[in-house]
Amino acid sequence: MPMKTTSDGGRKLDRSRERCVRKYRLAKDLALGYFRNQQVEESLVFAQTSATFARGFHFGVWSDGELEDLLSAIGVSILSQLADRPPSGGRSGGKILYVATHLDAIGGHGEILRLWLKLLAGKQNVEQYLLPTRRATPAFLAKINGTGCTL
Repeated sequence: MPMKTTSDGGRKLDRSRERCVRKYRLAKDLALGYFRNQQVEESLVFAQTSATFARGFHFGVWSDGELEDLLSAIGVSILSQLADRPPSGGRSGGKILYVATHLDAIGGHGEILRLWLKLLAGKQNVEQYLLPTRRATPAFLAKINGTGCTL
């Protein structure tokens, strides 16, 4: 949808944003299509591409429920595939290490990580470890309390 911000440069800005929106949607549609065809890695590449494009060009897309739903569905599909496979090496259970730069209690990577910790908290013989390379805020740590994750 066109957005005019100035009277003299509005048309140029409209065309630029429209081009950005088309490119963003192309990458997102490819991500959705690859996921429908069970090509998860390709889907993740194009989901990342569309999100990176939106972040880098600032054309008005700040969040996208369809892209978030896709990433959630990919996570669930990966987890279900892992649950169906017997552990390798005769081990029961496993260890998971999460490495993150900055974790806060508001959205983004911290929220996704919190959901993974919560999802896997009830799994038998699964150990979860978190290694923040810079900072995990007290608010984030309060949110993951009770997941059994070791810092």
